[in-house]
Amino acid sequence: MTPPLPFIAVSLTGFTSTLGQILMVRELLVIFYGNELSTGWIFAAWLVWTALGSGAGSRLADQFPPKPALLVIPLAGLALLLPASILLIRAGRLLWGVGPGEILPPLTMVAISFAATGPFCALSGFLFSFCWSVQARSTPTASPGRTLGVYLGEALGAAVSGVLFYFLLLPHFSALGCALGAAAAVLLCSAALFRKAGSGKRMAVGVWLVAIAAAAGGLFTLPEMETASRRWQWGPDVVAVRDTPYHNLAMVRDANLYTAFANGLWLFSAPDPRLAEMAVHPAMLEHPAPETVLLVGGGAAGLAREILKHPSVVRIDYVEPDPELVRMVRDHLPRQVHAALDDPRVRLFHQDPAAFIRAGGRRYDVMLLNVGDPMNAEMNRFYTVEFYEDVRRRLAPGGIFSFSVSSAPDMVGPAQARFLGSVDATLEAVFPTVLLLPGETARFLAGGEETVFVTDPGVLAERMGKRRLEPRHLREFHLQDLLDPFRRDYFQSVMSEAAKTAEGRRINRDFRPVCYFYSLTLWGAQLHTGFKDVFLAASGLGKGWVWAVAAALAAISIGLSLTLRPRRGFWVGSAVFLAGGTAIVCQMALLIGFQILAGYVYRQMALIISLFMAGLALGAALIPRLRKTGRPPGSLLVWVQAGLCLYGIGLTGILMGLHGWPGNLSAAALGVIFSLLSVLGGILAGGHFAMALESLAGERAAPASIGGGLYALDLGGSAVIAAVAALFLMPLYGPLSALRIVVFLLAGNAASLWIALNGRGG
Repeated sequence: MTPPLPFIAVSLTGFTSTLGQILMVRELLVIFYGNELSTGWIFAAWLVWTALGSGAGSRLADQFPPKPALLVIPLAGLALLLPASILLIRAGRLLWGVGPGEILPPLTMVAISFAATGPFCALSGFLFSFCWSVQARSTPTASPGRTLGVYLGEALGAAVSGVLFYFLLLPHFSALGCALGAAAAVLLCSAALFRKAGSGKRMAVGVWLVAIAAAAGGLFTLPEMETASRRWQWGPDVVAVRDTPYHNLAMVRDANLYTAFANGLWLFSAPDPRLAEMAVHPAMLEHPAPETVLLVGGGAAGLAREILKHPSVVRIDYVEPDPELVRMVRDHLPRQVHAALDDPRVRLFHQDPAAFIRAGGRRYDVMLLNVGDPMNAEMNRFYTVEFYEDVRRRLAPGGIFSFSVSSAPDMVGPAQARFLGSVDATLEAVFPTVLLLPGETARFLAGGEETVFVTDPGVLAERMGKRRLEPRHLREFHLQDLLDPFRRDYFQSVMSEAAKTAEGRRINRDFRPVCYFYSLTLWGAQLHTGFKDVFLAASGLGKGWVWAVAAALAAISIGLSLTLRPRRGFWVGSAVFLAGGTAIVCQMALLIGFQILAGYVYRQMALIISLFMAGLALGAALIPRLRKTGRPPGSLLVWVQAGLCLYGIGLTGILMGLHGWPGNLSAAALGVIFSLLSVLGGILAGGHFAMALESLAGERAAPASIGGGLYALDLGGSAVIAAVAALFLMPLYGPLSALRIVVFLLAGNAASLWIALNGRGG
């Protein structure tokens, strides 16, 4: 049986939209340095625009019945907007006057997110409603299941897009190349829409030919466009940009200084002997005779060379998860920076650092962590109790663990004090001996019971002389400054004062990212004191307040269902709104959970999203078949919503179980588990939408506006709840607590829905 024209069009729409979501989110994260707050704004902008487009399309469909031939016109526009949006995002810093590595103010992030996603997402939502209307009018006596094929087609197209990107496009093509190639492919496939087309065909063919010519021209000039757009993004001194499963890597040159960025965030600058010396020698000098050293990050930036200057060192295990970073350094930096990597004492491991340390094995005299501040979930997992416990097991007796975080050399404000206090409290929860060295960066040193830290700068200077070290930027007077007892007492006092606040000294955990929250507070303080005040005020709110608000909302909902009993459409619409939000929070929890457990999510994001969309298609196709049992659609809607609640609760348990799993689960095993979880969530979400549609339409044909209206509610709920979760619940209470709160609201709505529909033939 030949697929109907709306099914073809909406499948191509789903394919283009999902590929656009994957590519545009990755590109925007480069501008926004991968911070989860910015991720929340990106998804909120995406969902709001799509919901607005779908809502507008459903209204227009009732007033101006669309013609099948004209499906190709918005589809051609969507295909061309995909590469155009990529170019617009890369030009974002140029257009908004923001330099490479510069932190963007929140309002600028919001503005860029909405400006970059607006045209593409609004047209995507409009196309869904357009296709739904064409299908509904072409089957005037059909059941809602026929028009539901439009939802099924979009989900199938989206699933194909994500899987194709994960296995074929990402390993071999740039983001812009993917966008242009997909645009050309979608336009060629849309030729099928001309079949049996009636009026409007001539206009559609003209638009199609122009779009094909534009896509072909873009592919022909792809190398030039790639070079130009990277210069817009990074400036004229950009040396190389590479997309990897872990990061978007960029290398920029300024005279003889090379700077590397990962997902837009500063990674290192080289050659920078001062940074390398300060990162290595304080910890190495504290140990009387370090032989084995573990270096996590920074080896390619010159840290390995500084470690090898200590004559007692016999082995360095250097862990760098992204091999492309090392290749980029070897290709572009002067040899003296990375020559130490060829020393036989250095062993290079391309593994996730947390998994490498957790696996056990060799114990080290010194462990140096050089990964940057806990600005996002990826970095926060290196500053948690769970990670420190693994580190302590790998320290040799008397061993030293060292890292640094951003600080101020002299005066420390409340936000900085709470951040440093949280880092210090988390370390002290695991290590009995902790030493803080104040400075432009605060360097923490920690060890076990056998570790004794030297606080006399003269002793360290004597060791420096015996080892024949001649650092250019770490002299004896620098050691005196680092170990100044007055400065160290001052820092301890401000951290102790911060601990007297309502929340006290909070300990950082993988699924309760306190350091990440305080790091966001610092970020807000750099931009505007108002953001800092909001974050600090929010930190004083206990979880009990949030649960009280959630309970009040659930009680109000149940009370309304018992007394006022509004129309069926109100309850079904509210169920779709909350179910859409719950589904997106489940996806966010999956992405953050995978990042915590596996160490990266840049590539896996495509597979998790695409398999969720495949689940939507399966759920929309299979769950309505349960009506053969004789149950009315309203009753099935309540049961599916209850199933989605159980899925959310079960997901929190599974993530905690995987987190506490003895030993290491491979990235491949985690990928399979998370993919299956994503599919299951999609099945429940897709089945919920299908039963909501049938519950509204009954046995009659679904009006042309029902599908688009429900789709807009679904996306609107996803946008609102995703924004609240990403900007408030997750930073304060962690992803699992956020998921439990959202599921509680959905369960309350399910009870209200059951009461409202009970006795009405639901």
